[in-house]
Amino acid sequence: MEKRKKEGLKQRHKEYAELIGIENLILLSRVFGGTSIYIPKEEELLKGLKYDKIAEEFTEKNAKELARKYHLSERTIYRIAEKNK
Repeated sequence: MEKRKKEGLKQRHKEYAELIGIENLILLSRVFGGTSIYIPKEEELLKGLKYDKIAEEFTEKNAKELARKYHLSERTIYRIAEKNK
């Protein structure tokens, strides 16, 4: 049944169905159909989780280590820690 449903889709929609499954594509269509959706790059999507992890790991003494580990500046590490107090 799923294969039959995909046959009637345009190529771009077939690609989406292959990636997330036809049922999820139909659900997206039902909820967001007719609108534009912005899907951020993976790094941007996961940034909040990364910042939460940095805040959890942060101590006053490990900012330099965290900066190296997460490829950020020490200033950014301090900003993240301050924001998540």
